[in-house]
Amino acid sequence: MKPLVEGLRDKYRNKVNFEFYDVSVTSNISIAEQFGVQAIPTLVFIDKNGNEINRLIGETDKSVVEQYIQQISN
Repeated sequence: MKPLVEGLRDKYRNKVNFEFYDVSVTSNISIAEQFGVQAIPTLVFIDKNGNEINRLIGETDKSVVEQYIQQISN
């Protein structure tokens, strides 16, 4: 999932911010709890006000992720 997100980060860097956390690492467990992550991978889409807009759980393809990014970047 990380390579997919990194590729999209380059494409949309001027429109949206990307944060990537490996929640399987002990130091990031609090982030997983904060966002209610119960499965890996999970992508959480958050608007500029900090509200969750949507989430994708499990492996997905680039076109689906890109569709969500386009929605929040408009």
